[in-house]
Amino acid sequence: MSKFLCKYVNCDRPAVIIIMFNEMEYPLCRRHWNKLEDVLTKISLKRGEASLNSIKVRKERGRIRFIVSREKKSK
Repeated sequence: MSKFLCKYVNCDRPAVIIIMFNEMEYPLCRRHWNKLEDVLTKISLKRGEASLNSIKVRKERGRIRFIVSREKKSK
């Protein structure tokens, strides 16, 4: 069993991976790691590339939530 718990909002599952983002460590459970992978895959298919910089991390109540920054449509 992991000594870290997932830092995603409303999740208390054991962490399976720790990601580094903006010099901070974020433990994630398998469910939220897979969610992050899915989001990055969708961004890369749409834009041609993706990285952790394509996603904003918003802190809520000491936890995190992933926010996808959207490109503005040109008129």
